[in-house]
Amino acid sequence: MSHAECCPVCNGSGQVRDNLDSTCAAPTKMCHGCGGLGWVVVQDAQSIPSYIPRSEERRVGKEC
Repeated sequence: MSHAECCPVCNGSGQVRDNLDSTCAAPTKMCHGCGGLGWVVVQDAQSIPSYIPRSEERRVGKEC
């Protein structure tokens, strides 16, 4: 599963400051972290089962 979170690069604005262009009072460009959306998709932590059954190959020769 996954969920959406606020982009940590632009803090949800979708824009970041562009320090290369000093001709504008507040130069901005599209955020590279979220593609201008303001949010990113984050994968949820995978849970690992506490019991992992043995494969059938290990049970060969044993009868129940």
